[in-house]
Parts: sequence; C-alpha cells; structure tokens
Amino acid sequence: MSERKIGLAIKRRRKELGLSQSELASRLGYKDHSTLAKVETGVNDITVDTLFKYAKALGLSATDLLSYSLDEAKGIYHLGFDCLPTLPNIHDCKVERITVGKDSLLLVFEKDIARHDSVRFHHPRADSLEIEYHLADEPELYLAKGGRIIPAPYETLKDLVNEGLIYLCEYVGYKSVIIKLCGASLAILNLTVNQIDYRWIV
Repeated sequence: MSERKIGLAIKRRRKELGLSQSELASRLGYKDHSTLAKVETGVNDITVDTLFKYAKALGLSATDLLSYSLDEAKGIYHLGFDCLPTLPNIHDCKVERITVGKDSLLLVFEKDIARHDSVRFHHPRADSLEIEYHLADEPELYLAKGGRIIPAPYETLKDLVNEGLIYLCEYVGYKSVIIKLCGASLAILNLTVNQIDYRWIV
C-alpha cells in the first residue's frame, strides 16, 4: 500500500478523533507537527515500527489502520470502531430502487446524481450511487400518519419507492443508523448495522 493512502487514513482518523496535527504529534512524542504533516501527505516513508506507533496513538491496531485505509478508499465504512466514520452526507436525492434482503438493505439512487451539491462534493463525476447496509439485527420501519409515528412492516419499504421516495438524511451511532425518507409520508428506518458500502457508479 502506498504511503499516500496510509497518510490519508491517518489524517482521516485524526480528524474523526478531533485531534489537531499538533495534538497527535504530541501523542507520538514529536517536538512539532512537521513530521506528521509529511506522513499525512505521503512525503515520508512509513516503516512497520512507525505504522504500529501511529495506530496505537490513534486507538487502532496496525491491522485495523491498514484495513481502515483500504476500506475508506473503496467507500466501505465500519461502525464497530471506537470512533465512528465520517460518512458522505448525501441528502435530498431520489431513491429509484430498494432491495430488502435478510442480511442487507440496498438503496439505488437516481441517475445524474452529481447534479446535487451534496453529492458533487464527494464524487463530482458520479452518475448514480448504491448504498448497502449490512444488517446485524431486524430493521424497524416507522411511518408518519395522522400526526403520529407508527410501526410498519419492514417489507413494505419497497412499496414506498413508487411514491417517489427522497433520501432526506441519516444519523449514525455505534452500529446504528437512522434514515429519514420522504414519499407520500415521512418514513423512518432504524437499522443495526456492522458495515455500510457506498458504491459510486460513474
């Protein structure tokens, strides 16, 4: 793996922990942040010893830091880490298709999705997007009806697509995702997940 990819993973993890370069450099025992800056930009080579040192300072094992950098580059996000990943903030996009499986939920979004500012920021050349949620438990679906939020069978989610379903937002917690969708009525999905895959279609 290239130094640049590892450097980007270190930078991403540092930001998720809310640490400045100076704060992480201090944890690593550096006098200033110049060495860290070179590692994050891929200028400095990363030895095995350095990798272990950085992983420990970031609260990960070396293996987790390597898989973290590989997965982030592919758009795979794990919700089992001590610190939650920063997911692409996709909103106000139309959902074209939903596939409801026993262990996963797949959302397929509209064509020409990059015309939305929220998507253009993450992937300006994207034509569409698929988000797959790997389920760890039975999902819960709630619908807003008559001013009340009531439970609904999870399988009915597929029927909501015919109403012109819009993906409003999602809230991420430890192994938990709450998704708000808007069609003929507001729909709220409560998912327990281990992993989320973002697949950009160009």
